[in-house]
Amino acid sequence: MKKIFRFVPLLAAMAAFTACSDDDNNTAENFTPSPATDITAQIDPVFAQEMQEKGYIKNAERILYGDVKDLKIVDVGGNPLTGGDITSLKGVEFLTELERLTCNFNKLTEIDLTHNPDLEELNCDANQLTSLDLNGNPDLEILKCARNAIATLDLRSNPDAEFVMCGENRLTSVDVSRCPDLVQLQCENNLLSSLDVSANRKLNLLNFEGNPGDGTTFAVKAWFDEASVPANFTSAPWQYDGATVTPVYSNAVR
Repeated sequence: MKKIFRFVPLLAAMAAFTACSDDDNNTAENFTPSPATDITAQIDPVFAQEMQEKGYIKNAERILYGDVKDLKIVDVGGNPLTGGDITSLKGVEFLTELERLTCNFNKLTEIDLTHNPDLEELNCDANQLTSLDLNGNPDLEILKCARNAIATLDLRSNPDAEFVMCGENRLTSVDVSRCPDLVQLQCENNLLSSLDVSANRKLNLLNFEGNPGDGTTFAVKAWFDEASVPANFTSAPWQYDGATVTPVYSNAVR
């Protein structure tokens, strides 16, 4: 009997702990989800409301894990003319099957996509991002992150990348050395001093116009030299801060 009486308080304590965990700590990192788990408090309300308006969920005021866990495509992009109101994508970590995310024309300052390993396409153009970590997205094929304030872009963990549009940021470096399938790279109007595309032989479009280079030239390491620059690659000089900058290609794979 004593064992039974000792066991009852233990069950009560476990129940209290579980209730507390469900209310306060339901994140993709610290709980084992079930379709019936209520995750409303863990999703940004503006993000949730937009998902409701777009028909991805039924009720932004009561969201169950089962409502979002199988979503593969989510478009919560704002109006190109007036912009959107989303400042946070808190809760996107519960969309573990997500393959395509569009959140352009909003007011995002950061995006955490570490729990979206199946992501293939990301459009976060025209936000207020200063960094973008894509190390947890090995299947990424299409990246649109133009018109932000991103300083560096490291795509070494994204070997499937094919289309990268990252113009009009504050990029000082772009690493595409492990993207053998890259077809298009648009990194115009940034702060780049040089570029290495020697590992990207499938490229058919390259635009880096409007970068400072070293003040007079913009060095590009490639698999060809000045005599055989492809037609859709930047080749004409441009003006930057009152000076003429000329692209200079060199063969880095001889």
